[in-house]
Amino acid sequence: MSDVWTQFESLLEKDSTQIATIISTDGTESVVELLSGDRVKIIGTAPPVRMYTSKEAK
Repeated sequence: MSDVWTQFESLLEKDSTQIATIISTDGTESVVELLSGDRVKIIGTAPPVRMYTSKEAK
């Protein structure tokens, strides 16, 4: 008999990269808009990151 956990894991989506635009933030909570148009509330903080323009990212 096959391992049930392995079968279950195979049904889950694999890790993916999400691209989003920050719509609003108060420093600890942010609302971002995904490319699909869906909006997601993000809770928490993170260290500053370097932001790239679309020309720099190429």
